Amino acid sequence: MAAKVEYLEIRNSICSMACPDRYLVQIKYKFHREIDSNRLYDRITTLPYLIRILEKRDVLNIACIDAFRLIAKMLNNKRVDALIEGYGKAKQHVIAPPPAAVHRPVLGPIPSENLNNMRVSAHHMENNPVIPLLDSDPLVRVKDLICSDIGKKWKDLARAIGVREGEIDLLEERYPRISDRVQEVLRFHEQKNGNSKWKLCNALDIARRKDLRMEIQEIFEEHNMM
Repeated sequence: MAAKVEYLEIRNSICSMACPDRYLVQIKYKFHREIDSNRLYDRITTLPYLIRILEKRDVLNIACIDAFRLIAKMLNNKRVDALIEGYGKAKQHVIAPPPAAVHRPVLGPIPSENLNNMRVSAHHMENNPVIPLLDSDPLVRVKDLICSDIGKKWKDLARAIGVREGEIDLLEERYPRISDRVQEVLRFHEQKNGNSKWKLCNALDIARRKDLRMEIQEIFEEHNMM
């Protein structure tokens, strides 16, 4: 769990870094083989979207953060460099025993107590997955994606949807977490626009989150909803 928290801290730090277009072009080119799609390559216009694609390609994950290391180096961010260095040292403390030291018991019947423990463990894994399961409802997936990824642009999204400034201030006072504020904004969108997918996509464009708009548009298109 600690590794996952540290990974997310590095991820969020990199996603919030300023990345001028000329640097993004250079960074993106470093991963053109991993992206492996000219169409997708052209659609990557922000650093957070590139990170998400690298995660989908399994280039980035808890066990491998080399891409983070390269990006931080290219953007010359010492703070993120330090986070990555600390992450690497923490992983070095987990050392597997040499093959000769591993005890290999003689195969035999599994005691009933062990079977029960295995069932409990399987149940725990099923109900507490490390990788969250995708919701089967595309609308829920879209809401979850916006809530988790909109970040500092949530106010711009709220304004584009039609939320008044006073209400934005109240949301900020009432809810410490951005995701909770965005839930309210999306609820207002449903009441005002009746789940209009076009208006939601347009609002994301106005909020300068074209990358996020393209992602939710993909979800809608996959389910023939646009």
